[in-house]
Amino acid sequence: MRIMMMYKVDINESLSSGVVLKMNDQKRAFENLGHEVIVGCINANKISIDDKLIEPDNKPSSFYIKNVIFFKSVSNYLKKQKFDIIYIRYPYSSHFFIKFLAQQKKDNPTCSLIIEVPTYPFHKEFKGIKKIGIWMDFWYRRKLKKYVDCIVLIGQNHNLWGINTIPISNGIDVKRISPSCEVRKEGIVRLLAVGNWHEWHGLDRLIKGLGDYYAREPNVLIKLNVVGVGERVDSYIRLVHTLNLEDYVFFHRNVNESNLVDFYKSADIGIGTLGNHRIGLTSHAPLKHREYCAYGLPFILSTPDVDFPDYLDFVQYQPADESNINCDTVVGLYKKTLNSHSKVRQYALQMLSWDKRMEDILNQCKNKNIFN
Repeated sequence: MRIMMMYKVDINESLSSGVVLKMNDQKRAFENLGHEVIVGCINANKISIDDKLIEPDNKPSSFYIKNVIFFKSVSNYLKKQKFDIIYIRYPYSSHFFIKFLAQQKKDNPTCSLIIEVPTYPFHKEFKGIKKIGIWMDFWYRRKLKKYVDCIVLIGQNHNLWGINTIPISNGIDVKRISPSCEVRKEGIVRLLAVGNWHEWHGLDRLIKGLGDYYAREPNVLIKLNVVGVGERVDSYIRLVHTLNLEDYVFFHRNVNESNLVDFYKSADIGIGTLGNHRIGLTSHAPLKHREYCAYGLPFILSTPDVDFPDYLDFVQYQPADESNINCDTVVGLYKKTLNSHSKVRQYALQMLSWDKRMEDILNQCKNKNIFN
């Protein structure tokens, strides 16, 4: 089949790095299954389709490029092409998105329109003026069921907005990652937290827990590397200063891919998402949990992740509330998983591949008679 993948993200923005990794992993997975795949995205305020750049006229704003020109450019491309599936990472609904969907159904009624919703509910992620986008989405998404054949949902809902869903969890291209094999250092536990930092990541809970831990003058050192940017980084830095943790917590804002690999390979334990309760999520499947697993790292988290049941000895669930993280339990996880790298990595190879996820999506589409 011919598949058009649409990701309304700028591949050059550091805040989109995780989404871009997922886009490339999904593309490879479809190709590994024998399908032809074309990707439409944004590249430095230009529209990228099939790795060819389209430069907008008159140098419009980034907002206009993402929300108007992107859909127009892809629509113009599709008028000259025929695809069996258009697979779209949900860009939130707007007049221009609905217009795009309607045009596709008119131009190619046999093409199946599939939307992937990576997080639901998502309304609590938006603060301040950004809430305007949520209000707009709420108004326009009522029209989605006229055009969308199904929704791929990272979650367990079986119907969303009146549209049948295919529930999945996130995957990862494990083979692009070389597992960590560095020998652990005696007397020190090296934590790694990677993300584009927002309130729901809950890293403040861990920092406060480290404050409690070092107030007792412990025998085992814990050091935390925080990698990434985001709206919460400055508040995390202030919290570290307040708790006098500058010798134990280190921030790295702009890290390129090769240096990020070094952080993964020199870590003992990964830090997963610890604050989803703040935005009402009771389950989640973040990509970084899968990254940690692919590198062979045990990790902590709080909200249930369907791919990591609590009986696995390399994952540790912390309370999904506002309590400080008990760092003694993190040291306990470290001691329990001293020789677990290959075991954790093997779990990722067997259970988390995007090839399996995308094959399941296509098979469920066939079973639901979604393909026209």
